[in-house]
Amino acid sequence: MVFLIPDFVSAEISIGASLSSDNFRILDSQHSIFGGTASSSSSSFILRATVGDLAIGSSSITNFGLRSGFLYFPKVTAPILHTALKGNAEAFLSWTPASASQGFSVGGYNVCTKLTSGGTYSCQNVGNVIFYQKSSLTNNSDYTFKIETKDGVGNVVATSNEKSVTPVSSSIAEAANASTFNVATRNALTLTNSGGTTAVLDFPQNFYTQTVQLVANSFPNSYFASSKPAPSQKNFVGKTYDFNIFHPSTGDQISAISIPATITLSYSSSDVSGITESSLAPYRWGSSDSSWQLVSGATINTTNKTITFSTANFSSFAIFGTTAATPTPTPASSGGGGGGGGGSILATAAVEFGGFAYPSAVINFLKDGSNAGATTADSSGKFSFILSGLSAGGYNFGFWAQDKTGRRSVTFTKREILTSGSIAKVSNIVLPPTISLNKTSVNLGEQLTVSGSSVPDSQVRVSVVSEPKDYITKSLLNGDYSQVFSTIGLEKGIHTVKTKTEVLKTGDESIFSQLVTFGIGVAVPQKECSRDADINSDGKINLIDFSIMAYWWKRTVPEGSNVDLNCDGLLNLADFSILAFHWSG
Repeated sequence: MVFLIPDFVSAEISIGASLSSDNFRILDSQHSIFGGTASSSSSSFILRATVGDLAIGSSSITNFGLRSGFLYFPKVTAPILHTALKGNAEAFLSWTPASASQGFSVGGYNVCTKLTSGGTYSCQNVGNVIFYQKSSLTNNSDYTFKIETKDGVGNVVATSNEKSVTPVSSSIAEAANASTFNVATRNALTLTNSGGTTAVLDFPQNFYTQTVQLVANSFPNSYFASSKPAPSQKNFVGKTYDFNIFHPSTGDQISAISIPATITLSYSSSDVSGITESSLAPYRWGSSDSSWQLVSGATINTTNKTITFSTANFSSFAIFGTTAATPTPTPASSGGGGGGGGGSILATAAVEFGGFAYPSAVINFLKDGSNAGATTADSSGKFSFILSGLSAGGYNFGFWAQDKTGRRSVTFTKREILTSGSIAKVSNIVLPPTISLNKTSVNLGEQLTVSGSSVPDSQVRVSVVSEPKDYITKSLLNGDYSQVFSTIGLEKGIHTVKTKTEVLKTGDESIFSQLVTFGIGVAVPQKECSRDADINSDGKINLIDFSIMAYWWKRTVPEGSNVDLNCDGLLNLADFSILAFHWSG
């Protein structure tokens, strides 16, 4: 079939090789987009334009073969070599990913190296990566690097800019890592240092408006000593870090993200030798800063030796601590005079928490209703952390845990009065167990199984509130517990059950878990809210419960908090009405 196109239709052309057969030829193949002015012709016909392009590749019929269409030239965006750090006989290189189109793809990269003083590049295939640790270099020799991009069959199609590095045997980068993050999902990167300490960067979903590249580097604690000296009366603790974010297309550095990321830095026991561990705090030195800036709201886990904080700004980071005070000996009496020595005094208050949860549970901490950090319980369920840099005064602290299956406990709250220069200790915290049912609706006489996570090898009390009847079970070493009970003897309708933990080794008990609901012969309402007005679980509903609720008056309470008696997310008159109804005095 032949389509005739009026003469006013024209094409914008791209000249290429001739196409021909025994019966015709096209002198110049062309892309045909409306708006051009040229045409191609032979002695017997004229080609004004085509709609679409000749396909790439070969095709044939009985009378002729077309070996290729108009082959596209690849469109490639070259990588940008933005980071080159010196190491001990090595260099740490990272670059933005190249991109390709028009039928081509990026097949990998070559890292090319030469002596800056002269010589030619020697290129090494490193695969499809955006970070490489180039080794076997000579210290104190100046090297120049560039990155070559290869297509799918190994042809070099683009080359980056150059950067130079002089490897040295001291004050060097110790570890590095890089990754490109798709902001549509949660992302994390772990940097492992010599000696086994780590830096873990956890980015929430939609933390920025577009895909970014994170480059993380660590250094000895002496690396910044001259260029970025420690604050007065502070000491570097552990490794120091550069965390930088780049635009993957332009290589431009991004100094801040939209939603803060969580950074956890670990340190070793030797790192805090001679340091007051409770004084540890993270600091950041931004591109426009002239000194280290305290990152507030950090939590210290002295069991796991970690410090965790949140930040939306990226640059250089370090942990600092204060030298442990050495008591000054009391001078011998000499008949008069006065004065005495003493150790250093903490200018701010701190509080150290410790207690029990479930193995590998994530413990979340609240300070006056706001998130103050998180830590992870060890294999025995124990946890500890220090919250420092606080002003003197009263605080309401909250704790809740999430077990390995994702179930959450209720929030346990405790008020503490902190004094300037002191470290308050809150120990033997027992977080309430998590709880779930295998069914929410049963027939009369059927069995139900209640299960959850608790302190390992502890006693768990399962209370069917409407019976009332208690069952005693014991948690396993992994923290799991379960109890089967019969519904014989219960009435048709809605019932509730709750659990609490007793640590057998110490005798300490938790508050009760949240109430979970099941129906006998009836369906459970879709929205479930049934909480005990005994907020501090002392068996009474009195002024203590009232005072806890009063603090949260007209405030947004944490999700799952047991002070929100009607589960509407607020503390208001409706909750106090429920409290008053159950008042025991």
